[in-house]
Amino acid sequence: MKAMLISQLTVRSAIAAAIPVANNHVFTVSLPGTIIDWKDYYYNSSKLIRPPLDIQVKEARLVDGMIPLSKFTAGKTGKSVARSYLAALDLLVPVEASVSGVIGNDTSVVKDERLKTIRDRYKLSMAYLTSPDDTPGSNGKSKVDTYVQKQSMWAKEVAAYAQAQAQAMERSQPPLGATTAQVREAKEKYMQWIQEHAREFKNNIQTKYMDWVVHGYKFMVDFHFGVVDISSGMKRIENSKEAYRNLTVIAPDGSSEYNGVVLSPSSWATIVAKKVLNWKKNNSGPSPAEVRAEIRRLQNLLVSHKTLQKAVDDGVFFPVLASNKDAD
Repeated sequence: MKAMLISQLTVRSAIAAAIPVANNHVFTVSLPGTIIDWKDYYYNSSKLIRPPLDIQVKEARLVDGMIPLSKFTAGKTGKSVARSYLAALDLLVPVEASVSGVIGNDTSVVKDERLKTIRDRYKLSMAYLTSPDDTPGSNGKSKVDTYVQKQSMWAKEVAAYAQAQAQAMERSQPPLGATTAQVREAKEKYMQWIQEHAREFKNNIQTKYMDWVVHGYKFMVDFHFGVVDISSGMKRIENSKEAYRNLTVIAPDGSSEYNGVVLSPSSWATIVAKKVLNWKKNNSGPSPAEVRAEIRRLQNLLVSHKTLQKAVDDGVFFPVLASNKDAD
């Protein structure tokens, strides 16, 4: 508690120095805090790869209740980190979105040289994408059709590798209530599968990717599609939103949804638990402040003794032993 008060005074002093206040004004700072009970977030991280669902929900609620990062926040904003992040994404607009109107209007006279360049680049890129594939066996398909076909073949190999990994992990999962040795054995079994089969899957993925690059016009189609897709900036924003929505965690009762988070380190509750449970043992001895105070006391005592010794040696001070004359 004392350390907390000292830190609050330090923060208040820093804020007061950054925001000058007149002598006839009252400067008030409210430092919010959250009381965290480590028992609510504790799980055995040595036996579980991911936190249980209830722990994920609690961590999401914990982070969602924090004050959003901002240069200045006044009063109760009622905002959360997740809603602030989504609001920032909603306000992002790609720079080229304002010139998309010149693409479809070929009959209008465009005087702006920049807009003319954009329209000409669009037409050339569209012509390339819709041009027929001249390789043997293409059967009249366009370059985009060949690109999509090669991409699908590569994606199937990637999905097959991901499915094989999931099945291997499921087979290697340690039993319920497993010991530390069983968990270690399960991890070694999964890593053994990776060593034996991962190279084959990766070779197949690499083969399909090379076929996609060489015969599927991958880089050229990507380049020209980036020119044609004027709203690609907005699409990236929407993809970011979609990825954020995919992290949604559904509460066990199924009635509430929370934006999932990944806290680092994942076993932070375990670390806090060790600190709390071992606090008495680690702090049974004198504190650093007490040790420093005792050192200062001994140093002052040593200085006084040296001064007294010097006075006795110089004949300035004569120690007298007082005794009771009536005593034996």
